[in-house]
Amino acid sequence: MKVVVLTTSYPRGPDDVAGAFVRDAVEHLREAGVEIDVVSPASFRHFGLAYGHGIAGNLKRKPWRALLLPAFLGSYARAARRAARGADLVHAHWLPSALPALATRRPFVLQLWGTDVELASRARWAARPLVRRARVVLCPSEALAD
Repeated sequence: MKVVVLTTSYPRGPDDVAGAFVRDAVEHLREAGVEIDVVSPASFRHFGLAYGHGIAGNLKRKPWRALLLPAFLGSYARAARRAARGADLVHAHWLPSALPALATRRPFVLQLWGTDVELASRARWAARPLVRRARVVLCPSEALAD
């Protein structure tokens, strides 16, 4: 089985803690024999939106960077489509990753972590169509799932 993991936060090296929990899950699955490709801002142009304080934090500090979101998502979607050739499943971490997941035209699982759940509650009109297109939606706790 080949799985493509889409994430907006993933360690760029052994000492980087950004998205370390995603890396740990990827490594666990690789040890179990699952073929996994990871698409993260380390593998596509992120226009300064990723890393540092995270996308939400970076946009809060420099709101004008929201103008770069379409370019970011386009770059992310192109990288996702390339990686998903021949994939059986896409695992998208965080709600914005559902857009590149849709671009792959592969079945996808959506993992929501927290900040994205808050964003979804503020923009239900945008979040609902993405969540409904996922085969499965995962949350790390019942409180977030509710």
